[in-house]
Amino acid sequence: MTAGSFYLLLAIIGIIDWRKRRIANLILLPLFAAGLLKTYSENSLSFSMTAICIACGLALTLPGYIKGIVGGGDIKLMVALSPAWQIQELLFVFVSGVLVLAPILFLVKPTDSKDRDLPLGTAIALGAFVLLVLQFALPESHWMAELGLYG
Repeated sequence: MTAGSFYLLLAIIGIIDWRKRRIANLILLPLFAAGLLKTYSENSLSFSMTAICIACGLALTLPGYIKGIVGGGDIKLMVALSPAWQIQELLFVFVSGVLVLAPILFLVKPTDSKDRDLPLGTAIALGAFVLLVLQFALPESHWMAELGLYG
C-alpha cells in the first residue's frame, strides 16, 4: 500500500466518521497492515516500540470510550495507526487533530444527540494531514525538532 492509499483511506474514514459516527473494521484492517509493513520495511520501530505505541493509542482513547465520548471504532483506529508512526508523531496526530476539529464542532453546533459525540476518526484524519503537510514543508530536517517539540 502506498502512502497515497494510506492517506486516502484515512480521508474516507474521516468523512464516514463525521457523517455516521461509525468506523467499519473492514477499512481498519488494511490500515493496520500498512502501518506494520511501513514500520518493519523502514526499520523505524522495534517490536517493543510498536507495542508501546499501541499502548499509547489505547491510553489516549480508552478514557473517552469509558466516558461515552468516543466509540470503539475510534479506539481500533488508533490501534491500527499506532505502528505507522513514532510515538511523538502519534501524539502529534491525536492532539493536532482534536485542536483542528474543536473549532469546527463549535461552529457547526450539532443538534442531534448522536452528533454531539466527538468524531475522533475525523480528528485523527485531520491530524494525519497536518503531519503530512509538516513532513513535506520540512523534508530535510526532523520537523518535530524544528518545531521544538523534542530534542
